[in-house]
Amino acid sequence: MEDDFAATGYGSDIENLLLLVSVKLQKVRGGSGIEAETWLSNWLDTPNPAFNGVCPRVVLQTSQADPKRFQAKQDV
Repeated sequence: MEDDFAATGYGSDIENLLLLVSVKLQKVRGGSGIEAETWLSNWLDTPNPAFNGVCPRVVLQTSQADPKRFQAKQDV
């Protein structure tokens, strides 16, 4: 999985997310058999309301190309 992401140019971001997901799953679920790679892959490809229905994978790709597009908006 990491090799697939590395070829797209955002492998290190995915590797960091994968490490975070692995640690969190171990803490929360006690290693209940959920594979971090499977969970992350599913999350990346599921439309997310926090991103206006866009899949996180698309947000990650777009933010690599145009970092300002998905910056958090700050209240004034």
